[in-house]
Amino acid sequence: MENPDYDKHSKGIVQFTHLKHATDYSIGCGECHHDSDGQPLSDLKMGDSVEKCNACHSDTGKAPKGISDSEKLGFHKEALHKNCITCHKTYNKEKNTKAAPASCTQCHPKNK
Repeated sequence: MENPDYDKHSKGIVQFTHLKHATDYSIGCGECHHDSDGQPLSDLKMGDSVEKCNACHSDTGKAPKGISDSEKLGFHKEALHKNCITCHKTYNKEKNTKAAPASCTQCHPKNK
Protein backbone atom coordinates (compact mmCIF):
# COMPACT_ATOMS: atom_id res chain seq x y z
CA MET A 1 0.00 0.00 0.00
CA GLU A 2 1.35 3.38 -0.93
CA ASN A 3 0.71 6.61 0.94
CA PRO A 4 2.72 9.85 0.81
CA ASP A 5 2.66 10.01 4.60
CA TYR A 6 4.39 6.65 5.17
CA ASP A 7 7.84 8.23 5.26
CA LYS A 8 6.71 10.26 8.31
CA HIS A 9 5.68 7.22 10.36
CA SER A 10 7.28 6.87 13.76
CA LYS A 11 6.26 3.19 13.91
CA GLY A 12 6.78 0.48 11.33
CA ILE A 13 4.23 0.01 8.55
CA VAL A 14 1.61 -2.69 9.14
CA GLN A 15 2.16 -5.70 6.89
CA PHE A 16 -1.50 -6.37 6.11
CA THR A 17 -2.42 -9.32 3.90
CA HIS A 18 -5.78 -9.48 2.18
CA LEU A 19 -5.37 -13.21 1.54
CA LYS A 20 -4.87 -14.06 5.22
CA HIS A 21 -7.97 -12.10 6.27
CA ALA A 22 -10.08 -13.55 3.44
CA THR A 23 -8.98 -17.18 3.69
CA ASP A 24 -7.85 -17.78 7.28
CA TYR A 25 -10.54 -15.63 8.89
CA SER A 26 -13.29 -15.85 6.22
CA ILE A 27 -13.72 -12.08 6.16
CA GLY A 28 -15.57 -10.79 3.12
CA CYS A 29 -14.06 -7.89 1.19
CA GLY A 30 -17.06 -5.69 2.02
CA GLU A 31 -16.37 -5.93 5.73
CA CYS A 32 -13.50 -3.45 5.19
CA HIS A 33 -14.18 -1.90 1.78
CA HIS A 34 -17.16 0.44 1.69
CA ASP A 35 -18.94 2.97 -0.49
CA SER A 36 -18.88 6.75 -0.06
CA ASP A 37 -21.68 6.50 2.52
CA GLY A 38 -19.71 4.01 4.61
CA GLN A 39 -21.91 1.09 3.58
CA PRO A 40 -20.17 -2.27 3.03
CA LEU A 41 -19.52 -3.35 -0.55
CA SER A 42 -21.00 -6.76 0.20
CA ASP A 43 -20.89 -8.00 -3.40
CA LEU A 44 -17.15 -7.28 -3.71
CA LYS A 45 -14.91 -10.31 -4.17
CA MET A 46 -11.17 -10.97 -4.22
CA GLY A 47 -9.63 -9.65 -7.42
CA ASP A 48 -12.29 -7.00 -8.07
CA SER A 49 -11.04 -3.49 -8.75
CA VAL A 50 -11.46 -1.04 -5.86
CA GLU A 51 -10.41 2.51 -5.12
CA LYS A 52 -7.35 2.84 -2.91
CA CYS A 53 -8.19 3.99 0.61
CA ASN A 54 -6.39 7.30 0.16
CA ALA A 55 -8.61 8.19 -2.83
CA CYS A 56 -11.22 9.28 -0.26
CA HIS A 57 -9.27 9.25 3.01
CA SER A 58 -6.66 11.56 1.53
CA ASP A 59 -5.63 13.82 4.39
CA THR A 60 -2.20 12.86 5.68
CA GLY A 61 -0.65 13.35 9.06
CA LYS A 62 -2.43 13.56 12.38
CA ALA A 63 -6.00 14.81 12.60
CA PRO A 64 -6.16 18.18 14.38
CA LYS A 65 -7.80 18.40 17.80
CA GLY A 66 -11.32 19.72 17.97
CA ILE A 67 -12.70 18.18 14.79
CA SER A 68 -15.61 15.74 14.77
CA ASP A 69 -15.20 11.98 14.52
CA SER A 70 -16.70 12.05 11.01
CA GLU A 71 -14.19 14.74 9.94
CA LYS A 72 -11.36 12.62 11.33
CA LEU A 73 -12.27 9.87 8.86
CA GLY A 74 -10.96 12.07 6.04
CA PHE A 75 -7.51 11.34 7.44
CA HIS A 76 -5.99 8.13 6.07
CA LYS A 77 -4.46 7.10 9.40
CA GLU A 78 -7.68 7.70 11.34
CA ALA A 79 -9.85 5.79 8.85
CA LEU A 80 -7.55 2.76 8.75
CA HIS A 81 -7.15 2.61 12.51
CA LYS A 82 -10.89 2.92 13.11
CA ASN A 83 -11.66 0.22 10.55
CA CYS A 84 -9.11 -2.28 11.88
CA ILE A 85 -9.39 -1.63 15.61
CA THR A 86 -13.20 -1.63 15.63
CA CYS A 87 -13.28 -4.99 13.85
CA HIS A 88 -10.54 -6.50 16.02
CA LYS A 89 -12.14 -5.36 19.29
CA THR A 90 -15.56 -6.64 18.19
CA TYR A 91 -14.04 -10.01 17.25
CA ASN A 92 -12.24 -10.28 20.59
CA LYS A 93 -15.39 -9.43 22.53
CA GLU A 94 -17.62 -11.84 20.57
CA LYS A 95 -15.10 -14.70 20.84
CA ASN A 96 -14.01 -13.85 24.41
CA THR A 97 -10.38 -13.82 23.28
CA LYS A 98 -7.49 -11.44 22.68
CA ALA A 99 -6.42 -13.10 19.43
CA ALA A 100 -7.08 -10.09 17.17
CA PRO A 101 -4.45 -7.38 17.72
CA ALA A 102 -5.84 -4.14 19.16
CA SER A 103 -2.80 -2.18 20.34
CA CYS A 104 -0.17 -0.29 18.35
CA THR A 105 2.76 -2.70 18.55
CA GLN A 106 0.63 -5.77 17.94
CA CYS A 107 0.20 -4.59 14.32
CA HIS A 108 3.03 -2.11 13.78
CA PRO A 109 6.56 -3.54 13.80
CA LYS A 110 8.67 -1.82 16.45
CA ASN A 111 11.41 -1.04 13.93
CA LYS A 112 10.59 1.32 11.09
